[in-house]
Amino acid sequence: MIKRCVARLATLPLELCRWLRSEKRTKACLICYCLRVFAHRTFAAHAPDARLKDADELLHLTAEQNERLQAVWESLELDSDKALQVDQVLAFSQALIFDPLLVDPFDSALVHFLAVLSIDPLTERLHTATSYSY
Repeated sequence: MIKRCVARLATLPLELCRWLRSEKRTKACLICYCLRVFAHRTFAAHAPDARLKDADELLHLTAEQNERLQAVWESLELDSDKALQVDQVLAFSQALIFDPLLVDPFDSALVHFLAVLSIDPLTERLHTATSYSY
């Protein structure tokens, strides 16, 4: 099984491989970002947070991703054992990573989050090309 998984890594896009190798903090930020938007959509209907308005409109999750994100939320809310929480987060992560980009790449929650990471908080615009090193 491991050999098949490793062999399939060669079929992944280069940017996805770079993201998978990136530090754990970025992955944790993605999960937290999705949970914040989920909580905003679920619980803040009567008092929406203006800071999450754009994220609420632009973060597109598939039915499977929504279902798995809700399972993550519930496992955290119920203070389930750590193994179950980890399993739920991994299942949600898998649903994010293996989401096919069939029509519009910005319909992908992962692509949306990577675009959000590119926003310069000082200028409130995307970073310029000189901000990146290759």
